[in-house]
Amino acid sequence: MGSTRRQTQQKRAREQAVRERRDQKQAKKRAALARKAQAGEKGRLPHSTNILTDVPAMKLAVGDDVVYGPHGVGRITARQKRPGESESEGLVVLALHKGLTVTLRATKALEQLRPLADEAELLRIEDALRADCDVPSGPWLSRKKGLQAKLTASDSVQLAEIVAEGSKRGRLRLAAGNKEPFSPGERSFFLDARALLAGEIAAARGLEQTAADDWIDEHLARPGR
Repeated sequence: MGSTRRQTQQKRAREQAVRERRDQKQAKKRAALARKAQAGEKGRLPHSTNILTDVPAMKLAVGDDVVYGPHGVGRITARQKRPGESESEGLVVLALHKGLTVTLRATKALEQLRPLADEAELLRIEDALRADCDVPSGPWLSRKKGLQAKLTASDSVQLAEIVAEGSKRGRLRLAAGNKEPFSPGERSFFLDARALLAGEIAAARGLEQTAADDWIDEHLARPGR
């Protein structure tokens, strides 16, 4: 029995060492990204505009992958304009999942679309998933409003916070003897948030959806980690 205990302790020590090395690597990445961002801010010209829309925003070029709020990742498939209209006055055609197509005025597109998460944002997503988040108490309907606001905010880090809360809440419910990790309403909500997050990670990293789900599982906080 003593041998088994020593083996367990050694295994935990090795796992802890692996986590520490990973944390050190991530800390170095964050520091490098922070230095790069700071250097970019110093060298950036004031009031810079992009060549396609003449406003300080995304280019919205055909072929760009973007995020459209709670609809998730889409690809710009066309730019349309009538004679006499500028690019910023034309239309943006966006292809979403399951064959859905949306056409937006360019001005609306600039307000409602955002670029995919970059490496700096992916690191913040990792932090949100790994955090030992609080799990608010109270009935689902009283909690839904706050979570709904996060879901519709079109912010990948807030999506990660929803996923992290859902993961922890599900574990706690099962540990308390519940047969299901969520109520029906909660289940649909948390699965939607996770699907949106996985879709963005897949597009940002060039992964299949299943690989993006594995990436999320890898970074979700677990008891004892």
